Amino acid sequence: IPPLISRILINRGIRDVSSANEFLNVSYKNLIDPFRLNDMDKAVDRLKEIIRKKGRLLVSGDYDVDGVTASALYLEYFRKQGVEAGLYIPDRIRDGYGLNEAVVHMAKSQGIDVILTADCGTTSIAPIRLARSYGIDVIVTDHHECPHELPEAFAFLNPNRHDSTYPFKGLPGVGVAFKLIQALTMSFSDDSKFSSTNSALRISEDDLSSYLDLVALGVIADVAPLTGENRYFVKEGLKLLSEEKRPGIAALKDAAGIKGNVVSAGTVSFMLAPRINAAGRLSKADDAVR
Repeated sequence: IPPLISRILINRGIRDVSSANEFLNVSYKNLIDPFRLNDMDKAVDRLKEIIRKKGRLLVSGDYDVDGVTASALYLEYFRKQGVEAGLYIPDRIRDGYGLNEAVVHMAKSQGIDVILTADCGTTSIAPIRLARSYGIDVIVTDHHECPHELPEAFAFLNPNRHDSTYPFKGLPGVGVAFKLIQALTMSFSDDSKFSSTNSALRISEDDLSSYLDLVALGVIADVAPLTGENRYFVKEGLKLLSEEKRPGIAALKDAAGIKGNVVSAGTVSFMLAPRINAAGRLSKADDAVR
């Protein structure tokens, strides 16, 4: 590589050949084994049971872009598997941030089997304790800094938990959501007997990468570091955002006055992400998810 590129890499703290190669040549093969996240095996087993038995799932997300995109990713994935998946995003003013006891009461009244959080839940100790008392399993997928006391969730996926050995700490909430879907995909491919009974579960790498437009939106909007796995998410996700395969993305770009196909990180930061955030600030973030 040219000396100028070498100098830029060194200035970014990348000082050996393997690290430079990983930084410059990002691909699907560079993704870390999702099962290195604590509790991933428990989360996958429980969600496979939900899919097998057509259980009831409630996605509880945050109202910012990271939470909105993680929620959309979950809803699309599980509904494709035939799961009756509902959505709850708190009102910013009335409910405040995160999972709350009101949604747990609602989940009980609706016969929900599992609450799956999207970009929240790390500090929701009392609501998760209440859910357990109702027999509802809570799977937390989040990335925020962990308090000393962790919630007693059925599974707690957070690369920043104190006992985590996951090598990349920079995943946003939608990145953790993608890792869960990646783990489910890997598990289904290994479980040929299970997947052979349900053609919807035969998910290829191409199907998995189809979610990366959502992931790229969340990574950029949450100002997550553009290193490690996030580089792959953004590199491939910007291509999908440019191609406008989702009607919602095409409409969002049209509303933002974005002409042409090319979408850059700056386009997301200053034109797309603020419009998604606005839904949760002016009204309900559910609209942005839909």
